[in-house]
Amino acid sequence: MFRCAALQRPDEAEIRYELHVVTDAIEPSLVELKAIIGPGDDGEAVITILLPEED
Repeated sequence: MFRCAALQRPDEAEIRYELHVVTDAIEPSLVELKAIIGPGDDGEAVITILLPEED
């Protein structure tokens, strides 16, 4: 799902998206996540996926 969201917003450094997560519950839960794209230690692209309230 991240890939689909990233393709729709190629110039964004932060992308929020939703997906269904299967847990022990009968119905899958809808979860919102955010991905932050930035430089790594050697300048390479790094993607970090977090919950929306995390930094």
